Amino acid sequence: MEFETLIQKLKLVNSEAEITALLADSNTNYNDLFRDAARIGHIEVVSKILELAKDKISNDAIYWGFLDAAGNGHTGVVSKIWELASDKVSNDAIFWGFKGAASSGRTETLLKIWELASDKVSNNAIYLGFMNAAFSGHTETLLKIWELAKDKLSDDAILIGFEWAAENGHTETLLKIWELAKDKVSNNAISWGFSRAASRGHTETLLKIWELAKDKLSNETLFEFVSLNDKETSDEKMLKLVEQIKAGFSDADLRLLKIIKALKNNDDLQVKALAAELSDAEKKEICSKLLKNHSKRDIEEFIKKLLDVDLFAKDDNLKIIGFNNYVGEWSQSVIDYIKKDNHILVLSLDREDTENEQLLSIFDGFVNPGAHDTFPGPTAFDVSYLDSGKHSDHEYAYQNVINYAKANSIPYLGLCNGAQHLVLNSGGYIEKAATPHNGVPHTLKIELGTIVQFLAMNEQEQKLAITNGYFPEMEFLINTQHNYAGVKGKIGTLELGGLSDEGVVEAVAHKFYQVGFQFHPENMYYTMEDKVFGRNANLLKNTFKFFALDSKKVDLEKVHEYMYAELQEAFTNAVCIPNESNTCPAQEGLARDIFAEAIAIATNVEV
Repeated sequence: MEFETLIQKLKLVNSEAEITALLADSNTNYNDLFRDAARIGHIEVVSKILELAKDKISNDAIYWGFLDAAGNGHTGVVSKIWELASDKVSNDAIFWGFKGAASSGRTETLLKIWELASDKVSNNAIYLGFMNAAFSGHTETLLKIWELAKDKLSDDAILIGFEWAAENGHTETLLKIWELAKDKVSNNAISWGFSRAASRGHTETLLKIWELAKDKLSNETLFEFVSLNDKETSDEKMLKLVEQIKAGFSDADLRLLKIIKALKNNDDLQVKALAAELSDAEKKEICSKLLKNHSKRDIEEFIKKLLDVDLFAKDDNLKIIGFNNYVGEWSQSVIDYIKKDNHILVLSLDREDTENEQLLSIFDGFVNPGAHDTFPGPTAFDVSYLDSGKHSDHEYAYQNVINYAKANSIPYLGLCNGAQHLVLNSGGYIEKAATPHNGVPHTLKIELGTIVQFLAMNEQEQKLAITNGYFPEMEFLINTQHNYAGVKGKIGTLELGGLSDEGVVEAVAHKFYQVGFQFHPENMYYTMEDKVFGRNANLLKNTFKFFALDSKKVDLEKVHEYMYAELQEAFTNAVCIPNESNTCPAQEGLARDIFAEAIAIATNVEV
């Protein structure tokens, strides 16, 4: 009998004789057989293979078999693999097996993994398991993780778990998190969860958050909710809540609602009439509320109109980041990271937008994320490849914002394709990598004493670098998703920040506030407590410190010049050799924060 797949064949194998015959078949691939048997929970086949041919099963097959069995809730298979081949079950398999069981709500399987190998279940596995159980609404599994390891759960896991449960309408799970740890659910998490539940139409979840914590919801969140749903929804419960909230609004809030309605109706005359009644202070207040408390799509439609009627007046505390290729395949993780800061608004840009300098002038920084390209081929090329004018719009938009950022000393972050365009814009060359870097982790070796090394350090390390000349060898894992990269030795005016283990250019810097990472730190930032992956988190955290500055009040070029001079002097005079714990002893009274020093100098404040 012909079988289309091995799994179809496995499902018909029941007796010991049939299993033995299958193993004796010269066409049988033991590794494929083992993996498929584990995936469908065929414990008899898994047991027989491990008893008779364990030495023929690769570690990779064991890894995937354990992981697939865990994710599919085959507890007996997980136990059997551990019983007969625990020496081949890696810590990575345990990590992903625990997370997979949590994500799919396989509580019994998760408990078995904990019973077998709790000492090998890392804090990150617990962290991700809890969050993913919340995301999928597996309340029982989430509760079990809490019972097993609440002392190992970070506050971030609880916050994100609450947010994800709200976003996906898992009211029961949200209630459980609140019951277990409401003192650790921040006001920001409550407001974010409320907004996401509202935007997804999860009325019951929304009302439950209101019932539990209405006094903790920000005014901005409530205003956004009302402006989006006032007479715009047919849900009677939601309309009742809108009226209840609106009753507490000020005259300024009610006036803003009128402006938003006029904007939505494209009633430019009404917008101008309302704007004419406002003082400069009122314009700033109204514009700030509009930007912070409305949907991204509406804001993008409103901004050009606000500029036209001289109503656009941004609050200094709110930072607006222009984001090219907003809906791209590699954009969402970056956006999610940035949006953790409630004082940053992320707005999408297209090619036409990036050719409008009046519009670009409102932004405090730009991000060019990963994107598909129309690069000309494997041989090295420079920015002149765009001269034909026949390439993707986002490639021209990428160049436009880099040009504007450089000319106006505004922060810029290029990721993956965005880093390649920074190389091209800086007089460098791009070429096809010898081997594709599609989803395969690589090791990044940092160039010592560079801007990128300083950005990869935590705050204490940065102070030690400047104070004690602390510049240790630095290597860490990165997530790569690219086929092209800058040509080593031909990156134009950029400073090389690091190479992969294959010698591929992975990090470059034009200034402290204008950098490019060929890899994706945003895909690894959540493992901040891990010393290996924490470098990715540091890179993002320290890069966005510059985005948080007001480039119209702080001379970022002066900030860069001061920091770079101090960094080079410290590196040139480096005297500290890291000891076995990879640290240098601090010298009391000498620790310096050159970021703070540079800002003070750039704003003419006495240091």
